[in-house]
Amino acid sequence: FAVVALFAQRTLVEEEFGAGQVVFRQGEEGREVYVIKTGNVEIVHTRQDGISEVLKVLGPGDHFGEMALLGNAPRNATVRTVTALRVLKMNSGNFAVLYTSLPGVREQFTKVMESRLEELRRAETRS
Repeated sequence: FAVVALFAQRTLVEEEFGAGQVVFRQGEEGREVYVIKTGNVEIVHTRQDGISEVLKVLGPGDHFGEMALLGNAPRNATVRTVTALRVLKMNSGNFAVLYTSLPGVREQFTKVMESRLEELRRAETRS
C-alpha cells in the first residue's frame, strides 16, 4: 500500500471543473484516467442513431477514462460535470505502469471495464 501511495503522489495531478463542463467528449483520444475527489459527473453516450443517453452518474471515489487507455481506442462516451468537480488525473504512461505492476489494481479496473462495456452494449441496442 505504501508503494501505491508514494506512486500516486508523484503521478496524480489535481484538476477542477465547474458544473456543466465537459471533461472529455466521445470520440476523442484517451490520454488520462481520472479519480473523483469531490463532485459528480454523468457519463453520456451518443448512439449510432444520434440519440444521447446518460448511462451513469459517478461520484467521489469513482474513476473514469480508463476504457480508452486499456482498449487503445477513442473515448466511448462524453463525461460532463453535474456539480463542481475536483479530480485526480493520471496520464496514460503512469496508468500503464500502475495497471501492469499491481494485480489488484488490474483486477479492479478490468471488472469495472467489463461492466461498462455491458452498459454500452445495452445502450446501443435500445431503440
